Amino acid sequence: MPVDVSEADERARMVADDLKNVLWGLTGYQVWHSDAGVLYAVRSTPLSDAELNAGLSQTLVADDPHAMVVRLRTEFERTTRFSVGRGE
Repeated sequence: MPVDVSEADERARMVADDLKNVLWGLTGYQVWHSDAGVLYAVRSTPLSDAELNAGLSQTLVADDPHAMVVRLRTEFERTTRFSVGRGE
């Protein structure tokens, strides 16, 4: 049975959009892939000056999915340490 490439492409886009929405809901980051193949993750809310001064990042950049997972985990750990340090 022949595969309709345009239909497969549309399904792949829909799945990718669903996964982006799940990731955003779970992490608070909006993630996208540039035309150059770079992954970006941007926080959905702006960081305060105190958060930025503590080393938290508004935007994360990675060359591949594994590297993005590592960066997200590191950022979650930093965010937790910052929150605990403030008594939150």
